[in-house]
Amino acid sequence: MNKYTFIITLFCSILFSCQKESVDDILDETIYVRHQCADMPAYVHGNQENKTLLVVIQCAGSFGLSLRDEHFNNRLEDDFVVVYFDSRGQSMSQGHYKKPENIINLMASDVSALTKVLKHKYGEDITLFLMGHSLGGLITCEALINNDLKSEYNGWINVDGLLDMPSVKGDRTELLYKTAEEQIDIGNSVSHWKGIQKVLRDIDIDTEDAHQKILNQAVIAYKLIAEDQVVLGNSSIERTYQNIIKNNPIT
Repeated sequence: MNKYTFIITLFCSILFSCQKESVDDILDETIYVRHQCADMPAYVHGNQENKTLLVVIQCAGSFGLSLRDEHFNNRLEDDFVVVYFDSRGQSMSQGHYKKPENIINLMASDVSALTKVLKHKYGEDITLFLMGHSLGGLITCEALINNDLKSEYNGWINVDGLLDMPSVKGDRTELLYKTAEEQIDIGNSVSHWKGIQKVLRDIDIDTEDAHQKILNQAVIAYKLIAEDQVVLGNSSIERTYQNIIKNNPIT
């Protein structure tokens, strides 16, 4: 073996060795948390080199991986590990249990159980950040305040967090009615917006089904402002593919 062959062989050995170490730092796995009669998956993705994990608690009626689009997948996961959690009663979580009087407190205790599992599996020295989206904001807030998790996490990220449940129905109604007035004044989809106002006036806010009725009108309102280009949609082909195909736990 001449000196040039030796140098090339040594260089390739170092290169492949470094590449292997880099691959070993990348987590791509699913773990399960069993707590209070529920089995809940957590999808763990990203670079564990600096031992920093972002725990994501999703909104109501969704699935943990729904946020794993280009921003998380191509940016955050390059430097950190992101843990996408399927909360109890949602997505691929399973179990047989009765709905408790305080479901938020129970779901907050699930976050505590998840935290213990993560520390047991990835080490007591990991750095944790907690993020809650919509209802996840309320759940994570409850977990930090009433489940003694403040010392476990280095930071809390609240994304459109629902923190004052009793005020939601009134606040949404007021916002929808105000938006309808603005769009009617502009001349956008006038008959549709007047229809939303009529439905809102007829809703008894104190009834059990008021929340869903108001939410239904919010969905219609969002479609109207998108169709009239009052706001520009931020969806993309890549994001649609990520949510419907790649990240959908059913597929």
